[in-house]
Amino acid sequence: MFNRRQIREKVLQALYASQSSDNKNLQEEEESLLQSISNAFDSYLLLLGLITDVCQYNLVWADELDSIPVSAGNKTLAPRNLGYNPLITALVEDQVFVKAIGKIKARHFDTDLIRDLYLQAIKLDEVHAYLTNPNPEEKAHKQTLLLILEEVLYKSEALHSWFDAFSLGWKADDVIIFDAVTDTIRQLKAGKVKLAAITRDWKTDKEFVVKLYRKTMLMQDDYRGLIAVRTPNWEADRISSIDMILLCMAAAEIEFFEEIPVKVTLNEYIELAKEYGTPKSKIFVNGVLDNLSKHLRDSGRINKTGRGLID
Repeated sequence: MFNRRQIREKVLQALYASQSSDNKNLQEEEESLLQSISNAFDSYLLLLGLITDVCQYNLVWADELDSIPVSAGNKTLAPRNLGYNPLITALVEDQVFVKAIGKIKARHFDTDLIRDLYLQAIKLDEVHAYLTNPNPEEKAHKQTLLLILEEVLYKSEALHSWFDAFSLGWKADDVIIFDAVTDTIRQLKAGKVKLAAITRDWKTDKEFVVKLYRKTMLMQDDYRGLIAVRTPNWEADRISSIDMILLCMAAAEIEFFEEIPVKVTLNEYIELAKEYGTPKSKIFVNGVLDNLSKHLRDSGRINKTGRGLID
């Protein structure tokens, strides 16, 4: 679900937040950072669960319609295609998914929210056509779920408010989470569910998160001094907080992550500067990092011995 660049973004966000925090306990801040990543994965599971709730509400809605008496004539049973969507059935019957979502300590979605989302969904022409089709094509099962996700759930302010209350990191991660649910639906097959993972290798990436955060925090005074020497025309308070954090993170990664090539680190933090910094951040961060990485190499502070790791 998270790639390395997105993990770096999470560390950047945590370091930025720590500047205005009164909590100076490094271990607690690390745990909070890891929790924010865990919360994002929980939100992914809950969102996947919500789309099953919305689709299965079709059965409740159909039962309500069927219970309404008619004065005369033959009554046609209300359609139930959404509730019996084979991909939704695969999800609700998958024990790994059921167990994973059952471990999340969160209040359940309000029935009114589920009902409102369902009623919004069936107003869409494509969803209504699927719902009332006596024999929908196989590809329609998946297309309908994706449409509901994109056109109803993603655009629902009530849904975003619910998740924002559940996880403080929702606003920063909602696109990533929706993308992960989209990918899961695209890979769904009847009787076969492949859930996303937090990362490709969470054990290794978790170590990366903690080490990058800790080294940046512990070495930031040293790095700020090195940066000041290389920016004589800039006083420290004139360098934006984001740019300074990115420079310190990059320095820590260059110095302490033996397995990551210097060029990879430089490219990653220049890209982050483009996304999070000012219009001039890319050029500024690029120039300072080029100078800083040469200093770390010439002073023997880079311990990378493999081919292509330094140059």
